[in-house]
Amino acid sequence: MIYTEIRNIVYILIRKMVKVMKKAE
Repeated sequence: MIYTEIRNIVYILIRKMVKVMKKAE
């Protein structure tokens, strides 16, 4: 995989986790 692709996937996963944590509050 290309480094930029990995960064994009990680960024999307982090955003999803942030949305879940905001809903949990």
